[in-house]
Amino acid sequence: MLAVLKAFIDEMLPYVWMFFPRPQAKQRSGKHLFRHAAVTMTAIFCLLPVHSPAADSAAPAEPAQKAEPTSTVRPLIRFGMLDIERESTYLNRNDNVQGQTMAWLREKLPQYQIAFRSYTISQLAEEIRKGRIDAFLSSSGFFVEMWPYGVKDLATLASNEFPNPNECVGGAIVVRSHRDDLQTIDDLKNLAAASTNPQNFMAFQLGMSAIAEKGYNTRKFFKRIVFTNNEPRQVLQLLLDGKADVALLRACFLESLTAKEPAFRGQFKVIEPLEANAACQYSTDLYPGWTVAVTDKASPRMAADLAEALLAKPKMDERGYYWGIATDYRSVNEVFRKLKIGPFEYLNHWTLERFWDAYRQYIFLAIFALLAWIGHWLSVERLVKKRTAELREAIQTQAELHEKALAAAGQLEKLTKFGVINELSAIYAHELAQPLTSMGYLTKTLENVTDRLPADAKEKPLVRRIAGKIGADLAKAEAILSRVRQYAKSTIKRDAAVDLSALTNDVVAKASKIYPKTVFSASLDDGVVVKGDSLELSVLALNLIRNAAESTTNGLVDVSVRITSENRAEAADAKEFACLSVKNAGEPLPYEPGEAAAFAVPSAKTHGMGMGLLIVQSILKAHGGKLRYKAENGVIVFSVFLPVFRQ
Repeated sequence: MLAVLKAFIDEMLPYVWMFFPRPQAKQRSGKHLFRHAAVTMTAIFCLLPVHSPAADSAAPAEPAQKAEPTSTVRPLIRFGMLDIERESTYLNRNDNVQGQTMAWLREKLPQYQIAFRSYTISQLAEEIRKGRIDAFLSSSGFFVEMWPYGVKDLATLASNEFPNPNECVGGAIVVRSHRDDLQTIDDLKNLAAASTNPQNFMAFQLGMSAIAEKGYNTRKFFKRIVFTNNEPRQVLQLLLDGKADVALLRACFLESLTAKEPAFRGQFKVIEPLEANAACQYSTDLYPGWTVAVTDKASPRMAADLAEALLAKPKMDERGYYWGIATDYRSVNEVFRKLKIGPFEYLNHWTLERFWDAYRQYIFLAIFALLAWIGHWLSVERLVKKRTAELREAIQTQAELHEKALAAAGQLEKLTKFGVINELSAIYAHELAQPLTSMGYLTKTLENVTDRLPADAKEKPLVRRIAGKIGADLAKAEAILSRVRQYAKSTIKRDAAVDLSALTNDVVAKASKIYPKTVFSASLDDGVVVKGDSLELSVLALNLIRNAAESTTNGLVDVSVRITSENRAEAADAKEFACLSVKNAGEPLPYEPGEAAAFAVPSAKTHGMGMGLLIVQSILKAHGGKLRYKAENGVIVFSVFLPVFRQ
């Protein structure tokens, strides 16, 4: 008896499970629940054995025999179904896809206990997450949302009108037929919309994806959206009542409803139908339709049996619905991505990871552009520095060249002046020759006349002394004129031995008479002999000493002559040099220290012509000598270096 009871309970368990309240938004009434519970308990107690004394006495006790079970326990399939359209799924409630599929599976899979149960979308998702479902029938959108929980599709619905399981369902955007102002999706912006459920993939989400395809923000496209809690007929009623302007429904539902209710015919139209299908019109692309899938709680044998039974089911009624196999759910995933829902809900929230994924290529591009700009900036900076250095160098070189040009121009002017003076000197020498000769004759005549004076004449000695002095000066003037003529004819010989010490001593003596207020100090080594012309060297020494005497600030001038090895390495014949130095206190002159190539600068003296140093340099050049200038601690030193004369 216990074995029979156990078998009965196993047989009735799926039906008992269905009798308990469904976890839906609307709970059944207490009276309805009590009725089902009563039926269940009555069925169980009717099969329990009844114990009575009469029965015990009516028959003698017999040996107990081992009872053998009359049935075995069948595996249970917990099969969840989406109850998202109460009016109809594809046809009518009594002859729909869900009902026919349930009956077929019970018939073809007697080895299983199949407990079918309806859920809302959120409830079925929760049951799958908790591992309480073995198989389920849902939209392809819900199936794709469950991917992270290990679900696997077994079969997808197809029909004669839509034979490709990958393209079996679409969405329809419906408006009233008399609304001529509503022709495209663009015309629907800021209107009121109605649909069944925000989680309904086939009705609401497909319609919104078509709007997102146009580039609109679906969250701000409609003024408001009214949902009817999975009542599609009520959606159309809202359009008829003027409470909504647009309806988002599953494709073919409008045609199914108008076939059952002729009053709806001609009242509605589909916006932007993509294709004139014989069955119905739709506004979106086509996607996989109803899908049967198993969870990771189902065994491989159970999944194989379910798939075999579904694929073996013949076509249903006149529309030829049947179960096939879909191979591409990427389009469903793309709908979620466009709407930023389901697995793409994170797109509505910015994170570092999402920001990196979304703008990674732009970040790399920005980094590359920044590095390129930095490289360009460094290159430009380096080039600017290089060009600036080159420009500064060029400016400095130009300034130096300009200074040299000015110096050369000044020297040229000096040389020109010097040449003019030479020419004038030659002219003067030529023109003065005759007056000087006449003066010589007159002086001679004066001497002769003086000789004729009486011996006791008082004026005779004085006149004779004056005549002699005049004669000596005339002789010196004639010598100078002769020297000027020799310069003009270039017949000067500078190979004579000249005692530089003695010559300098004579010049210092003459300078002392010319500048009596200046104290001259001479330090002259004996026997310093150079090769040259004595008159030119006298002019050289006189110019240096005179310049020092006129520019000294303390009235002292030091003159020295000595033998030195200065510039010995520069001498071509490697001979020693005689050095004539003139030193005085004074302000530094506008000359660069060191060897003076050409002091072609204006004279610092009020009435000076700037010819003194130029004459000195000309004489030194002719004698193979050099001139050096040094100024430090308020002392100015000019030094002349001349080759020493050797026999």
